Amino acid sequence: MSHKYFKLLFLLLLPVLFTQCNNTMQSTSPIESKDLINHDPNDTFKYTVEPAEGNLTKLPDSQLKSYLQLFLDTLTTSHYIPDNIHREELKQEIDSFYQLNDHKLFWLSYDGPSPKIKIMQAELLNASAHGLNAEDYNISKLINYEQQVFSKQTVNVFEMMQLDIRLTIAYLSYGYHLRNGRIKPIQIDKLWSSEYEAEAVAHHLHTDDIQKALKALVPQNENYESLQKALSFYKAIQVNGDWHKLPENTNLRLGDSSTLIPQLKQRLILTNDLAEKELKKDSIYFNEALASAVKRFQSRNGLTSDGIVGKGTVQVMNISLQTRIDQIKLNLERMRWMPSDMGHKFIYVNIPAYELYVFDNGETPVHMRVITGETDHATPVLTDRLNHLVFSPTWTIPKKIIKNEMLYRMKTDSTYLTRNGYQLYEGWESTAPIDPTTVNWEEVNVNNLRVVQKPGRSNALGLVKFPLTNDRSIYLHDTPSDYLFTRDKRAFSHGCVRLEQPDVLAQYLLKDQNWDNKKVREYMEKGKPATISLSEEIPVFLVYRTCWVDKTGLVNFRKDIYDIDDIQLIKLRDMQKQKLVSLF
Repeated sequence: MSHKYFKLLFLLLLPVLFTQCNNTMQSTSPIESKDLINHDPNDTFKYTVEPAEGNLTKLPDSQLKSYLQLFLDTLTTSHYIPDNIHREELKQEIDSFYQLNDHKLFWLSYDGPSPKIKIMQAELLNASAHGLNAEDYNISKLINYEQQVFSKQTVNVFEMMQLDIRLTIAYLSYGYHLRNGRIKPIQIDKLWSSEYEAEAVAHHLHTDDIQKALKALVPQNENYESLQKALSFYKAIQVNGDWHKLPENTNLRLGDSSTLIPQLKQRLILTNDLAEKELKKDSIYFNEALASAVKRFQSRNGLTSDGIVGKGTVQVMNISLQTRIDQIKLNLERMRWMPSDMGHKFIYVNIPAYELYVFDNGETPVHMRVITGETDHATPVLTDRLNHLVFSPTWTIPKKIIKNEMLYRMKTDSTYLTRNGYQLYEGWESTAPIDPTTVNWEEVNVNNLRVVQKPGRSNALGLVKFPLTNDRSIYLHDTPSDYLFTRDKRAFSHGCVRLEQPDVLAQYLLKDQNWDNKKVREYMEKGKPATISLSEEIPVFLVYRTCWVDKTGLVNFRKDIYDIDDIQLIKLRDMQKQKLVSLF
């Protein structure tokens, strides 16, 4: 036997040492060794103590604390904590929780279950409102086990301890998932910033006010609550099954007549894009009301709002209802990965929506289109800071771009660099450019070359750059390729975020320093770099949200451009497959 089992045996034999007990204490007899030997070898906690004369029904408080602490010390976490992803963190939470409770039982007493249990169970049964699953916390088994423990004529104190800890594991796991999510973002993709830190929950949850404690762990964000309502709405639609799909070759527009019109109307009525009263009006005609409904649908799905039901619109309409429900759940989970306090003023870029917002005390004074990274150069999800701007910036080309996209042209066209405003330097310390025509391109070590694009309208960073502090060379900037902002799908960059209206953002960030648009434009056209510090550092959040509710109350969906939804869903399903097998 290991040291911890000798310790366990010693404590189990302690009752023998008591020659006299309180009037409320039943006498006990020595415990036979078989009681220890026969317990499940995979479980250092679950076993039944059977003294020679009946069950042990009471212990002195000091001994009860010792047993409880020992059980926690010897708890086989893989056997008791279903969450294999946060198992280590949850074990620490459980230890902290009982330390805060002075190693006393939290949910139970010799008099029976506390009313707190019913409140906690009701909260867990409502887990689906957060996109979580109540059975991930073994709620049904806990309810049954509680009934078993207290249905006996005399309660076994060790079964009572076991139940108390099981209830705590369920409670803390649920609270931890509400605050931090069921999986860690770094498991989804390396795109997620390693700055994510889970928040401890035991100190929040150690209270008699269970409802208030759990509510405080939910993201304090209006959009989270709005997404919860959207989840409830879409699940209500699902009661009647999936929506009917339109034929893939459907092509309808204002003024058309078709037997498909009633089906189209039904589809739009389900998602509140069309009023139900419109169903019987002009039953087979594509009228103005239907065109407006189609435009509304297109707008909230990131499509061109032209009112035409063509291939792209049909494809999005035919996305299954279950996929949309999953999408809402996945985005609720991502909101749990965000900092609990984002600050009163920050820049918010939603990568798959290709949009930037400035939030300032709850208002959004700046909103614009952006271009994000193409699939092979995805824009990472990160939390960062902005503390200065660079007007008329130079651009030092990354080595990877030089090797993969420029080297061939540099070798075959001696005028390529000069024509495009590039200067060539030998080494990364040199300040004197060299003439590209003097380079022996067959022998040169490309790793020793530095290529810098001069300021100007043709510069890839445009006329202003918004540097961030990350080490991935990811930042916001202007672009000379402004024609791309008219596209619905705007994943064209090497990872940085290109801005549709960089002058508007610059002016807003510098307004407290009395900068107007005229001054901003003047600095953008200076022709040489100028660094301007901000009066305060601004948080910047690059997020990946494929579903949200906008300020008008519309549920928005966007294409999963980096397949993050798919990856996350697989991870969550794998987690559920590995869930705890019944130990009751």
